[in-house]
Formats: sequence, C-alpha cells, structure tokens
Amino acid sequence: MTFRNSFCASRAAACAVVLLAMVGLCGVASRAQTEKNVQVGKPAGKGDDLGLSGFGALSSGMATLNGESQSTADAGGGMLEFRQIRSRMVGFEATYSLQRANQFFRFTGPFPVIPVCNRPPCVIGATGPSTTSVSAMTHEVSGDWILTSMEKNVEFFMVVGVGGRITVPTNSSIGLQTSTSTTLSYIYGFGADWQFRPRWGLRLQYRGDIHKVPQVVSEEVTPFSGGPVPVNAQSGYEHDAEPMVGIYYRF
Repeated sequence: MTFRNSFCASRAAACAVVLLAMVGLCGVASRAQTEKNVQVGKPAGKGDDLGLSGFGALSSGMATLNGESQSTADAGGGMLEFRQIRSRMVGFEATYSLQRANQFFRFTGPFPVIPVCNRPPCVIGATGPSTTSVSAMTHEVSGDWILTSMEKNVEFFMVVGVGGRITVPTNSSIGLQTSTSTTLSYIYGFGADWQFRPRWGLRLQYRGDIHKVPQVVSEEVTPFSGGPVPVNAQSGYEHDAEPMVGIYYRF
C-alpha cells in the first residue's frame, strides 16, 4: 500500500471515529443533567484540572523518495495537561508530551548498495535492501479546544487543536550527521473522565496526531544507500494513534 493510500485510509478512519463520537456525544448531551456535581461542589461541565497520562504512539505513514523510505517506530510516552472548562461548548487545554520517536530508513534500489559504516553496529546489505535507524525523542506542546457533556459523575469530551513537535536525535546507527527537526501537528481526540474521589478522577482518551515525518538527518544518504539523494529532501505525513490512560486533579 502506498503512503498516499495509507494516509487517506487513516484519515477516513479518523473521520469515521470522530463522527461516531460526535453522534454519541449528541445523544449524551440530550440526556445530560444540569444538576451540580456533588463530588466537587461545582456546576456540571465547569472546572480546572491538571492531568497526567501515559500513552502508546502507533505510527502509520512514511516518507519516500527514489527508493529511500523513512518511518517512525511505534513507542510510548507521557503527557501533562492543564484544562479550563467554562461550559459544555467552551473549554481549553495546554499540553506537553514526551515520547520516543526512533526513525527507520530503508533503501530498496534502484542501484546496488555501497555499505559504508562509520559507527558499528550496522545492518547493511551489499546488493539488496538495507536498513538503518536514528534514535530520537519528540517533545510536543499543543493548545486544544474542548467540548464536554456531563452525565452524573462521568464527563465525556472531544478535543481539536494544533501543536508543535520538536524531534531531537540522540544516536545514529551508522554515524550519519543528524539535526533537530520541528514540525506542526494537527490533533483530534475524544474520551471520558470518571471522578472517583472528591477531586481525583480517571481519564481515558484516544488522540490522533497528524504531522510531517521529522527530517532528522542533515547529510546526503551516500554513506547509507550509495546514492546522491539527500534524506532531508523527503516529504511525507504520519498519523499517530495514541490511546491514553491517566489521572487528573480538579481544583
């Protein structure tokens, strides 16, 4: 499957999931109670909180150019978020997340591979497909709009926003020259908060993160593939599916 088809399929699936979530929220909103939340002593759907979540980042999509492809490995991370909910239609949050974002490069032709290894170990074939990797960490900050709907002590929500990602390489398996990459990200998601203590609650959510593949290699790929194509000329988008579980404290 080509990246274009993969990305379109991911986008279609994301739209379907969001549509189903919106239908579900509309149903919940029609039955939502306007009574006070007795556990926090505040009107339903209002309040500020600080949350901490762990998540898995399942990446799909890649960048390709002249037989060279780049993709991000699946990984895990953590996210800190501060929310201000003013009403069911007006809510904001600021988030910071940190995750592993190792980059994998694969070369499949069209010319033979010339292996040059400056820093073992290397995984390079003499005449066929070859792979290498760059270890990296990604920092991301975002600002999101939040819609909420309350039923008893469970609050359902949807988020949409934009963010900035900074991917910092930490190691290259064949000694390529690396550099920090910055990209914009487009975020959507939905979830539910369940308050099990007067100020403490459990937060379950799913987030999608769409962004460009980070350009972490700043030199030509000649040491890797034997070809004249610069890695940083590649361009492509990735979609990270991020299921999350965490806790929050409501002020």
